[in-house]
Amino acid sequence: MKSKTLLILSVVLGLQSGSLWAGSFPGAISRDSLVVADSLNRLSVGVDFEAIKRDIVVGDAEAAGTLEARSIDGFFGVDVTSWLSPFFTLGASSALDPNSDEYGDYKFKWSAGVNLNIWHYDIVSPDFLSGRLSIESMVEYASYASENVGNDGNDMEWTDLTVILPVCYEMFEDISPIADKSLRTSLNLYVGPALSVVDGTFLANDATFSEDQQFGFIGGADIFLAEKVSIGAHVLVFDQASVTGTIRYHF
Repeated sequence: MKSKTLLILSVVLGLQSGSLWAGSFPGAISRDSLVVADSLNRLSVGVDFEAIKRDIVVGDAEAAGTLEARSIDGFFGVDVTSWLSPFFTLGASSALDPNSDEYGDYKFKWSAGVNLNIWHYDIVSPDFLSGRLSIESMVEYASYASENVGNDGNDMEWTDLTVILPVCYEMFEDISPIADKSLRTSLNLYVGPALSVVDGTFLANDATFSEDQQFGFIGGADIFLAEKVSIGAHVLVFDQASVTGTIRYHF
């Protein structure tokens, strides 16, 4: 009886093991696909981490306040041409309660925009100044939200329309014509004017708020670990400074 029980258990375990291997072992699955992409070289993906700090004006009485928030999102872009790239982001945001110094609950955040490369010039001489000088632009409309902010559990929603026009200077580690460009590293520095228009609402009492200052500037840097892989950070300064960190991969 004992040996018969052991035999039954062995068969059951063997069947379960076989079903697990059949469901998870990739070597048992065909490598062909229904659709095959010949190239993804127009696409770019990434991740953004944003720490927002802006002086705001609240309500008709124009009471002074501060909007402090943070967000994380995924970035998706496509090159329509070599100089025009629409993009969108999807993620979540949370606002800080200034009285308790605690963040509210995260809610959905999204944005859409376009990058437009306006002009560039390649500096080849002298060698120590060699690089690419360019003028670029970006327009982005972003929608943020946060709930249960503060002891009153107030919910917030706000939008931010941002326009920037930075001057960029990219320095390449190796500009030799025989160098492998896919592995070429570089440092891209940029600075320029910025415009930001904020429109928000505290949902508990329908109080509205807007930016205290529309015009400022942006400054930042991108480090290209290879031609298509970069990490970067930039600062948007209006009345106060908002900081964003980015990771990008261009197919």
